[in-house]
Amino acid sequence: MRYRAVLVSLGLVGLLSIPAGAAEPVPWATYRGNPQRTGNTDNQPGPDKPAVLWIVKSRDHFIAAPVPMNDGVYLAGIGAFNRPFSAIFPLTGKSPPEPLWSKSAPPLKLGSVSSPAIANDAIVFGDGLHQDSGGVLYCFSRSSGRPLWQLPLPGDLIHLEGAPTIANSRIYIGAGAAGVLCIELDQPTLDGKAHDLATISKLQDDKWKQLVAQYEVDKKKDPDTALPPDEDQLLKFIPQRGWQKGEKKWHVDAPINLAGDTVLVPTAFLEKEKVGERAIHALDAKTGDTL
Repeated sequence: MRYRAVLVSLGLVGLLSIPAGAAEPVPWATYRGNPQRTGNTDNQPGPDKPAVLWIVKSRDHFIAAPVPMNDGVYLAGIGAFNRPFSAIFPLTGKSPPEPLWSKSAPPLKLGSVSSPAIANDAIVFGDGLHQDSGGVLYCFSRSSGRPLWQLPLPGDLIHLEGAPTIANSRIYIGAGAAGVLCIELDQPTLDGKAHDLATISKLQDDKWKQLVAQYEVDKKKDPDTALPPDEDQLLKFIPQRGWQKGEKKWHVDAPINLAGDTVLVPTAFLEKEKVGERAIHALDAKTGDTL
């Protein structure tokens, strides 16, 4: 695939030759693009004569696999003291490229090794590494970069290291000691009221305008104490849960897979902590029941 030749190593990103008018690939809804894990969703061959288009040098570690989207590529990095970083870089343009948007703390809490899944304008990924207690599942607008919703998952040995899978407007993801969760992509709630993602995107844009306007007022009153707004002040929508299985019994770090109506969940046993089990569980995608 012309998008599959994306190389990432700690501080270096190399992109191979990609046609400027490349068509949008089918949704990148799971790890490596499809259940077969081929990294090729358009069934087209890669370039015959690859060439480096640009290089980004960074002090961050790039561990999560990059993900192509339209004419950009998503990258997640981890800096000093587990500082999170994520960005979408354009595939073509100057070198080094300017990100279309980028995120760090405070809207992101922990470093991420989770490659995202993408459905329409929604980009979904988790954070947290093995040494972390607790993680967050995020949903951002890939066009604007605004947060749409987030699901905090507190607790020991809970982290979202594996990529999520999206199918039929549902998200399936492993969360360490929290087992595996099924989350509704659309209709997250705020103060008990559900909203679709398009409405949320508009509400977040309106809220941001209010925060910026208030900041301008505060600067006129006292420029020394006025603090610029950040995205952590935006509305906190919470997604609805479909089901959760294996909490405090399994330890799910690897990306799960979806074959038809069957969710395939790999769970590991942690020697040091003496938790989890060595198994593959096949679950019903609708109910989470063991098959």
